[in-house]
Amino acid sequence: MKLDCYVTGGIACEIVPAPQDRAWMDASPERYPYRCLPLNIANAFGWHILTPCILDIEYTGGPEKEDIRVTSPDPVPGFEHLALSHFKRGILTFHPGYLFRTDPGWQLLAGGPFNWPKDGIAPLTGIIETDWLPFPFTMNWQMTRPGRVRFEKGEPFCQVVPVPAGGLDQVVPRIRAIDADPELKAEFEAYRDRRSEFLKRLAEGEAEARQESWQKFYFRGKLPTGTRAPASHVSKLRLADPVDSRTPPTAAQATPAPATDAPKRRAPLPGLSRRPVPISRQHHEGIAVAAPDYRFAQDAQLLPLGKTEVERASLDFPIVFALDPPVMAAVAGGQPGQNLFVQDGAWAPGTYLPAIVRQYPFTFAAGPRDTPVLCIDEACPWLDRTSPRKLLAGGQLTPLGKSGAAIAEALLRETAAVADFVEALAGRGLLVPAGVNQDHPIAERPSFARLLVVDHVRYGALPASVAEDWRRRGWSALVAAQVRSLGNWRRLAEREAARSAAAAVPPATVSSKEPA
Repeated sequence: MKLDCYVTGGIACEIVPAPQDRAWMDASPERYPYRCLPLNIANAFGWHILTPCILDIEYTGGPEKEDIRVTSPDPVPGFEHLALSHFKRGILTFHPGYLFRTDPGWQLLAGGPFNWPKDGIAPLTGIIETDWLPFPFTMNWQMTRPGRVRFEKGEPFCQVVPVPAGGLDQVVPRIRAIDADPELKAEFEAYRDRRSEFLKRLAEGEAEARQESWQKFYFRGKLPTGTRAPASHVSKLRLADPVDSRTPPTAAQATPAPATDAPKRRAPLPGLSRRPVPISRQHHEGIAVAAPDYRFAQDAQLLPLGKTEVERASLDFPIVFALDPPVMAAVAGGQPGQNLFVQDGAWAPGTYLPAIVRQYPFTFAAGPRDTPVLCIDEACPWLDRTSPRKLLAGGQLTPLGKSGAAIAEALLRETAAVADFVEALAGRGLLVPAGVNQDHPIAERPSFARLLVVDHVRYGALPASVAEDWRRRGWSALVAAQVRSLGNWRRLAEREAARSAAAAVPPATVSSKEPA
């Protein structure tokens, strides 16, 4: 579906995907608002239009145009047309600088940034028929009291969301008894009972409930009864950046972006393969896999993560940093050579399976001049040419093979993006040893001596311009996920204790005597 943004002259304000993070959520104790998935998704549901400079608004409280005054300490050309009083009565009108066009049958919802409260002024919301309307809309805010309000440079003043046209007037809300749907009632009662039990344990100060902190049924898309959410369930929304197709390019477009704006080319990270060999059409023709298991990962204490999987991995693993090479990694074990998420070849049910595991038996290895080369692990214990699950046939990757290769290729890109982030953290002195300020001794073990975590106090003192740049890059969300993940040290220790206890139980003996 298209969302064409036609520049109409004057100022064309920057359009960016709406981020998930919010300053008030970051400032909340333990950042608990991020546990609300509907809030997170709504935050990122659409695109933000940003102010190109600081806007200072003064309002006398009167009903006339002159009762609102807009100034800026750093005005841009055309500033006088950006925001002004047009409708009187304390209403401030923004001109985004675009005529929007959507596909037939789609409209545009335009309002203030979702879940972004602002003192002294409130956004007004509109639905625009952008599938036919040949002129732009304005974004309006209502002053709620006399006084001063400031929009910072780069602050969103509008959030736009394409919505389907029509059909809403055909919807008839129905009030029904829950008994009318026995299956739904059973799911509801199971959730209610588990929730009530958990809150009771939490109120009583039970250690396990405090460590669990909150339930994650909705986040994980799995109900207490075992029912899974449909494929449409998402725990993080990632929208596309606008593509500028204007010709000829502006001076800003013609200037190459700084090298730091895109991931540097890097050598592939070592994967979990023991004998990676470049894929050969001749040598690997007909290669297939039997029923796989995860024993190949049972010695992997650290699992490097790609940028887009950090948020999900933070629900199950402590996440740490390393500098050589620069990575973010999920901690899967308390000791070297230990992965507590693999037991008898099975992965721990209900926990995240990182891409570095899912890509197997594929991986990328460094070729000439560190050029990535797609490889397959010839030491993979479940390669079997007699299996019907072919990876390569007719000189081409099969759909199964393409799936594994695509995961490997995405991981290659995503770990390169993470590496740039890790180097930026290190460059600003924001990383400290993993054992610092942690409330569990497992983080202080010698095997973690060279691993690092974010110093959230220093991070909170970043200059505003740097913090805003990191937010736009998606780096602030990575910091939030990493800090949040540190609550999983205790859960990792519990897994280790359970594994040790199981190993200490002697096997059952069978008496040689016949029963009387």
